[in-house]
Amino acid sequence: MSVEARPDPETIGLVYWRLRDVRYQVLDWFEAPYTLESVRRFLRAAGVRNFSPRPVHPKAISECQEAFRRNRRATVRDGLTEGVPLRDVEFWLQDGLRAGRKGMLSRVWAIRAASPYSA
Repeated sequence: MSVEARPDPETIGLVYWRLRDVRYQVLDWFEAPYTLESVRRFLRAAGVRNFSPRPVHPKAISECQEAFRRNRRATVRDGLTEGVPLRDVEFWLQDGLRAGRKGMLSRVWAIRAASPYSA
């Protein structure tokens, strides 16, 4: 078992590693009944940390997002009415895909230098 790689949902039914999932896998594979605290200590000693990942939309286009980040002032300025100073404008973003839905981010275990994934 390695928390460096994503678990295979088809073989063990998990999408990402949580502490209790790691504990059950240790119990299943090695028949070693460790407590959650013991498994946490083992993982931290191995350089694995508990992260809260940011969700990534599967159809996200990173080039478009980066272009928007670089040019957002110009985009807002182009859409303003004549005579409205930019300092008086509040710029808000809305994610249309999450309307009416509460996001649930779980904390996952991943190597410290790695960027954790989100399901």
